[in-house]
Amino acid sequence: MSFEKAMWGSHVSASKLRLQVGELPIIKGSSDIFKQNISKEITAFKNRWDWLINPLVVPVALEVIIRPSPETPPAILHDLDNIVRGYLLPSIVPKFGTVSDHRWTIDFDELQRTNPEVAKYWGANPTPPSGTKSGVTRYEVWRLPAVSDEPGSGFVSAALIADVDANGDHMDEIDKSIKTRRSPRDRNYR
Repeated sequence: MSFEKAMWGSHVSASKLRLQVGELPIIKGSSDIFKQNISKEITAFKNRWDWLINPLVVPVALEVIIRPSPETPPAILHDLDNIVRGYLLPSIVPKFGTVSDHRWTIDFDELQRTNPEVAKYWGANPTPPSGTKSGVTRYEVWRLPAVSDEPGSGFVSAALIADVDANGDHMDEIDKSIKTRRSPRDRNYR
């Protein structure tokens, strides 16, 4: 089953569990306005859901869906990684307090006090380097095609996804599925 291009906008933007940050900047000087939109949406999202997500006690991944406006010239289509790294992560990580690894969510001092045997399993230095604490475990970003007969229909939509098992992204899931469906004869092939 697949949606028509025009249906994606209403489907994604109807979700109250996603950050809807508007259209990507395409004219010079509009980056600051886009960053302000991100900040406003994060504030509104936190006002709606802070009772549920604060404190954020699990590491999260970021899922981003982008549909450029049909007015966006092909020559200035944004690089997907740059959108996430340049606009979204610098606002999302500090405001939500996201951590890059599940080990940052464990109080090891308390664990040592209450269950020394389990604490011993984690070793003397159980957390990654402190410089890696803030962040997301991963991010996935997709670009949908523009809808040519809907001017102003571009959007950037992001979701924080609990990443407690660190199993990887959708491409990893597809790879695993392919490996399990191969015939036994082909399983030794690498």
